[in-house]
Amino acid sequence: MVDVASRVHGGNASRGRIQVQAGSEKCVEAIRSSAPLPNPVPTERHTTMSTRSKAKALILAASGLSFLFSVYLWFLVDKDQGLFVGIWVPSILSLGAVLLSDGGESRG
Repeated sequence: MVDVASRVHGGNASRGRIQVQAGSEKCVEAIRSSAPLPNPVPTERHTTMSTRSKAKALILAASGLSFLFSVYLWFLVDKDQGLFVGIWVPSILSLGAVLLSDGGESRG
């Protein structure tokens, strides 16, 4: 008996096995010389964002909005209020860095 599962199933022998009796070597050679079959079920690309990516996006959006709001206040309302809101930007980014860090647990 000859095992040809790896050729028939595109290299994935766990899907099934085909056993051919010793008298049919021509069939075995034909299967071995052919290209592997394509995967019948195409894999889907994961386009969803991870929780960590969502958190990074939220932190960057919050700091960007804070910066824009501080510029608006500086030029159109009051410079002191613009300065106060402008201080929020590094605070938001620092908070995000602390929350997204793993606390040094991955270091060996």
